[in-house]
Amino acid sequence: MDKETKHPYLSWDEQIQHLETNKKLIIPDKKFAKLALQTFSYYSIVNGYKDLFLLQKNTSSTDEQFIDGTTFDMLYQVHWIDLTLNNLILKYVLTVEKNLKSVLADRVANSFSIYEKRYLDAKCYSDNQKWKLSSLKKEIEKIQESDESVKHYKETENNVPPWIYTNALTLGTTINWYSILQLPHKNLIINEFLGNIPMNDENKRDLFKRILKQIHQFRNSAAHGNRLFHFKVTEDAKQHISFIKKLDLIPYFTDKRNNIVGTDNLYTVLFSILWIINDPYVSLNFLNDLYNFLNQYSLKSFDFVGKNIYDLLELDTNFFNRLTNFYDHKFKNNLSEKLILN
Repeated sequence: MDKETKHPYLSWDEQIQHLETNKKLIIPDKKFAKLALQTFSYYSIVNGYKDLFLLQKNTSSTDEQFIDGTTFDMLYQVHWIDLTLNNLILKYVLTVEKNLKSVLADRVANSFSIYEKRYLDAKCYSDNQKWKLSSLKKEIEKIQESDESVKHYKETENNVPPWIYTNALTLGTTINWYSILQLPHKNLIINEFLGNIPMNDENKRDLFKRILKQIHQFRNSAAHGNRLFHFKVTEDAKQHISFIKKLDLIPYFTDKRNNIVGTDNLYTVLFSILWIINDPYVSLNFLNDLYNFLNQYSLKSFDFVGKNIYDLLELDTNFFNRLTNFYDHKFKNNLSEKLILN
């Protein structure tokens, strides 16, 4: 006999009735709610964002009720806002990913060879990272069977240059490839992204490692459909305050109350993307996209039972202005005078 489940099958109409009757959720347009549940599912819309609107978060799922005034439309809007911002940021994370792959492939070819038997030789890499080299070679063996460009080079030239492999590898594997390089080669790659910053090489490597971890963690989160609200990076990826101070970046991590903020949440990812994208056109588009997003969803009409878009994202209202100020500092521009969010 099957064990009784706490989550029995409910039709879309029954799901709507359950939300209204048991969860006290206001559903102004049942036809729209049914279509939304058919399109995205109860789990994605309701379970994915309900904790932002629950009366008591420590109750069991059977006793959960929404804050008075919470509507289905609010859940749907928050779900859509999250999807929109996730995709917006992901576009620029992919730009960073392509940039890293390009710079890594160039360094490998320049320092070692374009022939894989030479550039995958263990003597080219750090002695204490041999297991990562073995892991890299296993990933390369996989894409030799699955990637069309790699197969083409193997079949026609019996050799795959590093820029073809990096293009086919995941971001995680690309970062591992970077991590097994010897220190002089790592330093050259870091300088391509961060320039001649006033830090010793060891701290530079730590800083760049944290930046890559932040971006990789966001990439993984976005790829698995995880939401941005309450997004946090791990302790070993958070922005180190001593580095921020050393590089005179404190103003870009200080809110209106003079508190240091954004070292471990979504802001640090946004800042890191802007920091290591050195193409001013791409950076400007990144800020323009963010500006248009915030301009749309920070309107007073988007009220979520007393919360606004900044509350949901756990970002202070001045974060965008700090990003534009950093852009101006980096590219010697005056964008902060043009893109102002009140």
